[in-house]
Amino acid sequence: MPAHAEPHIPIGRLDDGTPVYGPPGRLTAVDGQRRVRCHICGALLAHVSADHLTRHGLTPGSYRRRYGLPPGPSLTAPGVGHAPPTTPTPPSWLPRRRDRLPARPAVSLTR
Repeated sequence: MPAHAEPHIPIGRLDDGTPVYGPPGRLTAVDGQRRVRCHICGALLAHVSADHLTRHGLTPGSYRRRYGLPPGPSLTAPGVGHAPPTTPTPPSWLPRRRDRLPARPAVSLTR
């Protein structure tokens, strides 16, 4: 299927007559690799998420099996970057916590 094809025009049908909007066995990346086409509805998404697939009554595993996609690769568009870390790294000029705390006094357990 050419990347410029209309998203809501099926390119074929499954044996049960269900329309298919992407070629079997691979995700179609468009918009500079920033979005992929859902095989079920033709929507252009950054990621074919479990939430999106739930709307179609499928899980990621059943979606992969139904459309011949391999189990390993992500359902995310290749050009979508990774999320930033959840905890920011402190600037290098900021002393580390252990360098800022005073040393603990030695405690003797004998009387």
